[in-house]
Amino acid sequence: MPAHDVTITVLFNNTTRDPRLKAAHGLSCLIEGLSRTVLFDTGGDGVILLDNMAALGKDPKAVEVVVLSHAHWDHSGGLFAFLHRARPGVEAFIPRAVSSVFREHAALLGAKVTVVDGPVEIVKGLHSTGEMGGEHLAVDRREQALVFEGEAGAAVLTGCAHPDVLDIVRRASEIVPGAIDVVLGGFHLKDSETDVAERVIDGLKGLGVRRMGPSHCTGDKHTDAFRRAWGDGLVGFDAGTTFRLRMAA
Repeated sequence: MPAHDVTITVLFNNTTRDPRLKAAHGLSCLIEGLSRTVLFDTGGDGVILLDNMAALGKDPKAVEVVVLSHAHWDHSGGLFAFLHRARPGVEAFIPRAVSSVFREHAALLGAKVTVVDGPVEIVKGLHSTGEMGGEHLAVDRREQALVFEGEAGAAVLTGCAHPDVLDIVRRASEIVPGAIDVVLGGFHLKDSETDVAERVIDGLKGLGVRRMGPSHCTGDKHTDAFRRAWGDGLVGFDAGTTFRLRMAA
């Protein structure tokens, strides 16, 4: 496939600048332009998710694949309402740490569930890091992130980055070797001390990350620190934002 653009539209987030949308705690993104349309996370409220999709002209039945980052309700809580409106047989990639009861209910609502352990290619050019966190994290904090094969390098999309965004980016660089173009999503820093955020920023700078899109659970104070560190390389990621990514040929 020749180089082409993919769009990542933020459907659900803590903040929005679009008056048509409702902001609420959680994250959901729609990925269009790959061989299949992908929904990453479903926010914490299915009604808000579906209303925001309608406001943006996005059809739930166009989604062919759903990827859940982890078990927390602000990322998985909209799934069941979404499945009531989705096409039959939509494929759902769900980490093994998410309860079997949750996965079984998703299957009863028509999803074709794939349980994620290790890294896996979701569709051509888009990979899961595999479930990360292991025994040092509580089960509900074990998480997968997405890695795109971008023309300018890997692009990483996280839910909350509970396993540590630095470890996620390192895993991404193993899956898609070379430069790290951009890291988007929640970094779970909002309740962290300043020195923790500084460690993360220094680590990401050391890994050569060119652009950052901190969002959701990163926290306003720490987002300002990312803005100071990346300047024009900081990208917005509020609900309603569309981020364009040039994919590798």
